Amino acid sequence: MTDTERGSRTLHRIRLVVLVVAVAISVLSVLLVVGAWRNDVTIDSVKGVATAEV
Repeated sequence: MTDTERGSRTLHRIRLVVLVVAVAISVLSVLLVVGAWRNDVTIDSVKGVATAEV
């Protein structure tokens, strides 16, 4: 294996790792937004009344 082939293979692996990390971060971001939206819907569906004395 020549240095050029080794460098090309290494560059390919680095690109693949960067792509996988970017996709993982994107998926986690979408899940965070969906989770917050779902939580808001749940809170809005069950409104309670709190009585407090200050």
